Amino acid sequence: VSKLLNEEKQVLIFPEGERTLTGTLQTLKAGVALLSSRTQSPIIPVYISGGYETWPRHRTLPKLGTRLTCLFGKPIY
Repeated sequence: VSKLLNEEKQVLIFPEGERTLTGTLQTLKAGVALLSSRTQSPIIPVYISGGYETWPRHRTLPKLGTRLTCLFGKPIY
């Protein structure tokens, strides 16, 4: 991941480390901030609404007819 960021590639990282089993927010891991600091890459916060309802971990494929919304925040340097 560091190599990709140093090559100015875009990388998607979920700071919780894995998808939730219950739909609730999990504890965030510290690695995202460390990675951002070491590679001088900004963090772009994203709010995802409906992710668990659309594609819970126990399903192989996402549910059709559900709404998934992503809101992007300002970069954090």
